[in-house]
Amino acid sequence: MNYILENYDSIAENVAKLSNGRTRLLAVSKTFPVENIELLYSERGVKEFAESRLNELQAKYEALPKDIIWHYIGKIQSNKLKKIAAIAGVIHSVEKVETIEKLAEICEKNNSRISYFIEVNISQESSKSGIAESEINSLLETAKKYSSQVKCVGFMTMAPLDASNEELDNYFSRMRELLEQKRQEFKLETLTELSMGMSGDYPFAIKNGSTIVRIGSSIFGRRNYL
Repeated sequence: MNYILENYDSIAENVAKLSNGRTRLLAVSKTFPVENIELLYSERGVKEFAESRLNELQAKYEALPKDIIWHYIGKIQSNKLKKIAAIAGVIHSVEKVETIEKLAEICEKNNSRISYFIEVNISQESSKSGIAESEINSLLETAKKYSSQVKCVGFMTMAPLDASNEELDNYFSRMRELLEQKRQEFKLETLTELSMGMSGDYPFAIKNGSTIVRIGSSIFGRRNYL
């Protein structure tokens, strides 16, 4: 599995170079086996990984060292939120006021801390999750109300797979503008991060201010969803 280490080293070096160290590389381990995560953990000291399904998250949590910080990047089902929150330290896919309220309730009850991103559908694709720009304010009002229980750290987005370079620049720069605008408007000092950029477009995301790029297949190889 040396190719995984080589891939990781190459991407980590490129991310650091493109961002001058301002952008974190998040290894998206969904669908890949525990052994692949163990390799990066033991050989490169990687301690942050992302999953998109509760069952897989639970299984990997049980099998792997407990100092790993798990990021949840999948669609949130309200009946599974409590179990997600019991494991994940960071959630990237919040798109409902009710989710923030429930997270706050969970964290207050358990005396735990969770950071989260509001997912924005910046390209307005019907096939993508996330909220429209027009819905951001209502979620941020709720985020501010519950800021002592749970921390909204920024926005997450996904660009279309077939977007041109110019379109990628437009989508990602718009997200940066929204972050800066909403941080000042709502006086939310914690609103500083942008989770955007994946294997095919992360250089454009970094160019436009991404603080976390979510890379999976370029590290671990081609996914098998079967």
